[in-house]
Amino acid sequence: MKIFYIVLLAFVLQFSFSANAEATGLSAPVELGGYAWAGNDTNPSASIVDLAGVGWISMSCSNTDTCVGGSAPGPKVDYGVQIETDGSMTGYAWSSNIGWIRFGGLSGFPAGAGTSAQNAATTGTYPNLIARGWVRACSVYAAGCSGALKSDSERGGWDGWISLGGTGYGVTTDAGGGTTNSFAWGSDVVGWVNFDQVLFGAVAPSVAINTFTASPSAVSVGSGSVLRYNVTGATSCTASNNNGDTTWTSSLVLDVTPGDKDVLVTPPAGATTYTLSCTDGVTAPVTQTVSVTATVPSVAISSFSVSPSSLALGNTANLSYNVTGATSCTASNDRSETDWTSSRSIGNANGANGPYTVTPTYLGVITYTLSCTDGSTTVNRTAAVSTTPAAPTVTLGGSSVVRSGQSATVTWNIASAGAFSCSLSGPGMPATPITSAGTGSAPSDVLYSTTVFEMDCGGGNTFTYQVQVIPTFQEF
Repeated sequence: MKIFYIVLLAFVLQFSFSANAEATGLSAPVELGGYAWAGNDTNPSASIVDLAGVGWISMSCSNTDTCVGGSAPGPKVDYGVQIETDGSMTGYAWSSNIGWIRFGGLSGFPAGAGTSAQNAATTGTYPNLIARGWVRACSVYAAGCSGALKSDSERGGWDGWISLGGTGYGVTTDAGGGTTNSFAWGSDVVGWVNFDQVLFGAVAPSVAINTFTASPSAVSVGSGSVLRYNVTGATSCTASNNNGDTTWTSSLVLDVTPGDKDVLVTPPAGATTYTLSCTDGVTAPVTQTVSVTATVPSVAISSFSVSPSSLALGNTANLSYNVTGATSCTASNDRSETDWTSSRSIGNANGANGPYTVTPTYLGVITYTLSCTDGSTTVNRTAAVSTTPAAPTVTLGGSSVVRSGQSATVTWNIASAGAFSCSLSGPGMPATPITSAGTGSAPSDVLYSTTVFEMDCGGGNTFTYQVQVIPTFQEF
């Protein structure tokens, strides 16, 4: 059975006090603010080990702006603890782990070393007060905050009582209305409750999350949403979420300077709750949440490809794709190619579509885009092809037969619609590449044997011409 941890909600206690004395200097009730904390390992002035780890205990709904009429999201409940003009302490504190803790209106107090069998109360002159008596966690009752108790096994062996002062411990306030090195005791089950951050006099928390929004709050998977926050009084803020979104985690360093701050998140499928928790390093963190729902589009393009992905101008390529859930698909490109535009009728059948043939005319990289929709959601995929110049048409000629010891003349005629660069090799041929279309010629060196001349225009485009060399005495 879950052990009920209790959080004490009273403060000010000292090591000794007069059981009959009352607090003075209170012309009106004083409200408590801030938080108590159960979770310290030991009381510095004692050797009893704390078994609790209950966490924060809020003394007032004003801590989180969750009083009725407050601006924080979620349910609104008026609660708090106050010191009446006669020194008695009344009201309720709240722990998210053990629920309500009651001050005043209790009876049947337990005994303890140096404790006072009475309801929580204070002595002294305000603001220097000492707390005494008992408070009790409502979670130990079978119903409400009075009457029959739950079974011992349901209560984890704890009776719900918390002492505000006894031998060697207590809670006291100082001239500033705060506490220092102040502890209450909740038995071996709950352990020590630290009141160092409890304040006398309700004070609005110094930390405020003024806005925390998500826009848009509904996206498609893969799309982003902007989380906008505005905080004041914080020294640090922490991000977290419940759906594994790596773009909003505790590793994110959040800017806490004044003004609106935007963070782009990419939520995974489903509903993601994003949490922003801010603190000033003194009081308990202030937290707000927003939710973003990401849905998987019914239309999807699982593949879109072009083959080949590199070719010379004048050749063709094939576009193919696989789509599901589309009511229509549209073609477009970034280079004014006329054979892959919105005017071309392309398929939207579930599964494979294509191939669709295109003949690129742009020299360079062409990006083809495929857009498919189901009527409400549109998805896009791209595929790119890289084009090279078209191979030139080359005719080599010239001297076909020469006598040994003579030179030959090699001629060429090049036709090309685009840029090119051709190199002519053989004895005596020019070293400079030929880059202009048209005719030309070049003499060879003296030849003594049959020789092959070659023009290489790149991309595997080579052309050859052979000159036969005969002895000087041989007839042609």
